Amino acid sequence: MTRTRRAVALTAIFLGTTALVLAIALPTFLVPSLKKVPSDVKIAVTMDAHNARLVDVQPLVRGEAVHTSSGVDLQIHADIRSIPPTGDNDVTLSAATRMSRLSPNTPPELVIAYVDQITIDRRTAEPLAGTPARTAYNIGESPQPKARKGFQYTFPIGLSKRSYPYHDVNSRTEGTARYLDDNRTVEGMRLYHLRVDVPRTNLEPIAGNDGRLSLSARAWGLPGTGNVTFDRYYSSTIDLWVEPRSGVLVVQNLTMHRDLVGSGRTFTEIDADFHMTPDTIAQTAALAKKNKRMLDWGETYAPTALGVLGGLLLITGVVTLIRGRRRDSTTQGPDGLLPVGVGEGLVDVKVPDLVDQVV
Repeated sequence: MTRTRRAVALTAIFLGTTALVLAIALPTFLVPSLKKVPSDVKIAVTMDAHNARLVDVQPLVRGEAVHTSSGVDLQIHADIRSIPPTGDNDVTLSAATRMSRLSPNTPPELVIAYVDQITIDRRTAEPLAGTPARTAYNIGESPQPKARKGFQYTFPIGLSKRSYPYHDVNSRTEGTARYLDDNRTVEGMRLYHLRVDVPRTNLEPIAGNDGRLSLSARAWGLPGTGNVTFDRYYSSTIDLWVEPRSGVLVVQNLTMHRDLVGSGRTFTEIDADFHMTPDTIAQTAALAKKNKRMLDWGETYAPTALGVLGGLLLITGVVTLIRGRRRDSTTQGPDGLLPVGVGEGLVDVKVPDLVDQVV
């Protein structure tokens, strides 16, 4: 075997072994470090509701009676982004959310606004223990710290077909996101459908002043003078469609109902069915597809390609070495004897004698 052929064979064996080691190392060591909620998060979510019902604010400002309008268009817009402190192990998410009433030829009328901040573990997507969430439900209000247990803006990487704890920021309660089915696909990705049912809940004991509304007896249509306080009752159904490999929340629908209850009367404050806009779904689907592709390459495609390439290189190198040694053993025998074919037989001739005969 020539030195060049031997060098090529050994190089192939070395590269093949290296590729096989990388094929094992990628899913074992590298991919687990990639299975994290991204540290750079920036998502704009818009949800629309048509033919909703809403208590009119302007009549209340004028001191008129409480009135609920029908056929109202509402929109929820949330800017979700990562903020400090964010590091290798955890990320802090801030969601600035507002609900507005949309009317032709008039600026949007603010209905609800709050800023929610939560620090989560980047590996599990769970709220970070010992770091309470902070939420400001009114403009200019100091954030209210409160510990949480449930998922909210994202779910674990590698979602299973089971129930998960869920935190509902509107009712400020912990609930359960129940797995329902995997019948929906978006951009070729099969999504897991989870549902959260928030039962009718009196917000006054939970939210304090935000859980009640005090107006004059006249505004409530009641006899007498002075103010009368009504409690807010909230219920909702939240449908979530999550890409399971990445844990990205791709689609969300929210059916919410909020009443004002007191003095034997009930007024519907908000009754709406919100759906994500197509542009928002396209954005979240692109994020899920990007994260899923990165995990697929690290766990499946790259290791498989490296394994096949490494095996081929290793086999090529070993076969080349074996063939080279066989060729050497058949080309020159012991004591410098060279097999030379004569007629139908073989005669062993000394190499030096053969050279002398030629000369």
